[in-house]
Amino acid sequence: MDFIHDRFKYTDKQLPPERIDDRKPFTTDVDITDQFDYSQIEQALLSQKECDQLRLAAQFSRQKYTQLLISELGSRIEQKYGNKPKFHDLKCVTEPTRSGCTRSAFVLSIDTNRCSAFLYDLFDGCVVLYCAD
Repeated sequence: MDFIHDRFKYTDKQLPPERIDDRKPFTTDVDITDQFDYSQIEQALLSQKECDQLRLAAQFSRQKYTQLLISELGSRIEQKYGNKPKFHDLKCVTEPTRSGCTRSAFVLSIDTNRCSAFLYDLFDGCVVLYCAD
């Protein structure tokens, strides 16, 4: 964006004069080296015991007792995926519900049969929800 603002300043109803660089071909080289460790994906973010603890807290609205685990889970997500998420909610729903995040969300199931599974933005069941806004 800085390039656009510097090169195309519109002053006095005119664009700036042409430069030598304007005649050079624009570089389209893109580095496609993938540094992501895909072996990390297969490792669960939560143990079954942690899922049970979070699910009970979600069912009885007792989030204050699990704040340390919620914070730890946010750190695990940041370490594994390189994105610092913001805790949004810990809840159980029976009807399909949207995350409510502006951009994207980390929706982790804390149900017994799908502990630590990533869910879509539209989910049901018990989840811990982080926004990546």
